[in-house]
Amino acid sequence: MNDFTDKLLAERFAAVANRTDDSDWDAVRRRERRFGLAAHRPLVLAAALAVVAVGVGATLAGTLVLHGQPPIPGPHQAERVPPPATIRWLFRHEQRGESLAEAGIPTTLVTGARWQQLRFARVIRPVASGPMRIVVGLIGKRGLNVCVTTFDDRRPLAGGCGVGRQLHALDAMLIVRRTKALFSGLAGDSVARMTLFVTGGKTVAVPLRDNAFAIQVPLARFPVNLVAYDAAGRIIQIDPWRRPKPL
Repeated sequence: MNDFTDKLLAERFAAVANRTDDSDWDAVRRRERRFGLAAHRPLVLAAALAVVAVGVGATLAGTLVLHGQPPIPGPHQAERVPPPATIRWLFRHEQRGESLAEAGIPTTLVTGARWQQLRFARVIRPVASGPMRIVVGLIGKRGLNVCVTTFDDRRPLAGGCGVGRQLHALDAMLIVRRTKALFSGLAGDSVARMTLFVTGGKTVAVPLRDNAFAIQVPLARFPVNLVAYDAAGRIIQIDPWRRPKPL
């Protein structure tokens, strides 16, 4: 096994497969237990996508104002709840971004590839000139399970998988790196833009390209709130985060 595999924190499967989805999800769950991953408390960020950050620490989102802590900034209620998200170009196997070979990323570093056969994968740069790359892959008998891996250039940071037809409009993972936190993940086709609300009243546009996003924020600006909007400007999902605590 490589170093990425040995950490075992790079993949965490917590989704419940759709019974009509013949993509071997039960086999994934069995392999998860075999490698001891089920013994860890899952970090579930959406209905079907589970991710774990390989870094100093991670946290779950919370919307309540805790004693002695500042409130979560930004809106706290969606204006529209969209249906389960999809990423049409991915399931159509469109050649967006780069191939793994073009990006110099081996298949062995793609989340989910050692659990099920990798049917399709593309490498997306949310910021064209930036170092962050999001690998989006399809695994399973029919290629219906979605996996995402965040890379800093060619170094894998975190990843997760889920049943592709059960994703939320916004599925984010948090990666803590020293004094900063990196948000990355996937947004469904219903998401037209994303904004990050940070403590102090500032808002930052989140880079979003081909459904993949990545943005870095200082830990000192937490709590923060990731907000997704549809094409009509309506809020369709909020993802609030308090300051991460070391594991």
